[in-house]
Amino acid sequence: MELMSLAVCRAAHEGDLLVDDIDLRQLSAWLDGENPERLLMGSVDAWGEERPWRRWAHDDRLLRRTRDVVAHAIALAQAESAKTLTSTVGALLLGARVRAVRAHGIPDLGPEWADEIRCAGDDVDRLTLAVRSDLWRPTPTHRAYARDLSRTLTATPDYPPRPPEATTATWIQRVLHFSHIRDTTLALAALPRYAPISLASDPLGLAVGGVVHSGAHSVTEFSAELDRLWAARPPGQTLTEWEADHLPCPVREQVEAAERLVVDLAGILQELTRT
Repeated sequence: MELMSLAVCRAAHEGDLLVDDIDLRQLSAWLDGENPERLLMGSVDAWGEERPWRRWAHDDRLLRRTRDVVAHAIALAQAESAKTLTSTVGALLLGARVRAVRAHGIPDLGPEWADEIRCAGDDVDRLTLAVRSDLWRPTPTHRAYARDLSRTLTATPDYPPRPPEATTATWIQRVLHFSHIRDTTLALAALPRYAPISLASDPLGLAVGGVVHSGAHSVTEFSAELDRLWAARPPGQTLTEWEADHLPCPVREQVEAAERLVVDLAGILQELTRT
C-alpha cells in the first residue's frame, strides 16, 4: 500500500490533479519500474525516515504486485462499464474505483450498506404496522412532524442547478438530496414543538432515525465529496462524462436502494397525516 500511495502522490503532483481524478492507467506507468528515481522525486524523505521508500521503489517483486492490483482494478472497471454501456474513461478514475469498491462490498458477503438499508426498512415496516393498527396512537404533533418531513422526502432534487442538457434530476442532485434530508431532519429535531418525537421513543422516531441516520447514511457520507468534485469539474465537460467519471455502477445501485427506502418512508408518513 505504501508504494501505491507514493505513486498516487507523484501522479497527483505532476499532473496537478485531485487524487480522485487520477487515471489508474497513470498509476501503471508510475509503477512500471523503468525509472524508479522519477517515482522518488520530491520530498519523499520528509514522509518518514523509518520507511524504506528507496528500497521499495527498486523492488521489482513489490512493483509487480502493486501493478497487479492496479491491473485488477482496471479490469473490474472495464467490466462494470460494459454493463452500463458507457465509456470506460470515467470508470478508470481512482476516486470512482474507491467508491465502487466501497459500494460493492466484500465478495460473497455483500456491501455493509445493504444491511443498513434492510434494518432501516424493518423500522419502516414497524411504523407501517403501527399506523395501520391500534397498537399506537399518533398525536397531532406526530402528524405535523410527518407532514413537514414528507415535504422534503418527496421534493424533486434541485441542487446543484441542473445543466441545460438535463431533463430530469441528475445523479449529483440525487446524491446531494440525501444531505438535504439529513439536514432537514436535524433542523426539525431542534424545534421545541417536536421535542417529544425522539429517535428512540416511538415508531415514528425509530423509522425516521433508521432511514436518515443509518439506511441513507452511506450515501450521505460521500455526498460532500462529490459536491466538491462537481464544483471543480473541468470546463466543457458534459454531464454524462462527469457522471461516468465519478458514479460507477455499484454506487448508482447503492443510491437507488437508498431512494427506494426514502420513498417507502415518505409513503407511510403521508398516510400518517391522513389518519
